[in-house]
Amino acid sequence: MHGAGLTHALFLRSTSALIELFPRYWSPGEHFAAIASWRRLVYLHWQNNDLTAERPDRRSTVVPPGVVAALVRSAVRRLCPGASPPPGPDDVRSPAAAVPPPRTTTMPL
Repeated sequence: MHGAGLTHALFLRSTSALIELFPRYWSPGEHFAAIASWRRLVYLHWQNNDLTAERPDRRSTVVPPGVVAALVRSAVRRLCPGASPPPGPDDVRSPAAAVPPPRTTTMPL
């Protein structure tokens, strides 16, 4: 969600994306979009337009999972042109095809 923690984008790798989510009552600024531009990151944003998704205390917003999934798929398409995007909730696959192959991840020390 929109907030000062997004300044960590200054330290993202150049192959990263920054996704910013705004509540309905917040006016999107250009601060984090500018950081993403300076760092040459993929930048995507979403602003809630559903009044029922805002909590009365105005401190939280319900973000539909489908919105986040669509933003991530869009970021993957922009970062990896020509690659197959992750499957969406409407993709029909056989149970065997739905299980991804084993993958190992190496973390830098």
